[in-house]
Amino acid sequence: MKTETADISMETPDALAETPKQLSKFWKETKNKLSETGSLLSEKGKNLCNATDSYVKDNPWKTLGIAAGIGIFIGMLFRRRA
Repeated sequence: MKTETADISMETPDALAETPKQLSKFWKETKNKLSETGSLLSEKGKNLCNATDSYVKDNPWKTLGIAAGIGIFIGMLFRRRA
């Protein structure tokens, strides 16, 4: 029992010394993953905006009809609640 306690007490300072290194490594990995995810989402958002822009330019009347329909629908919802 005494030797087990001595072993643990000898390992504790080493483990505590490694903790900041492990946290730093974990933080860097997390930061890189979030950066990659942010870049990916940004790229997808730009692609979506470009596709929407192209669709609106290619189909202006269809887009206007869809927008008007959505506007009428929202107006009807608000009218019922008031």
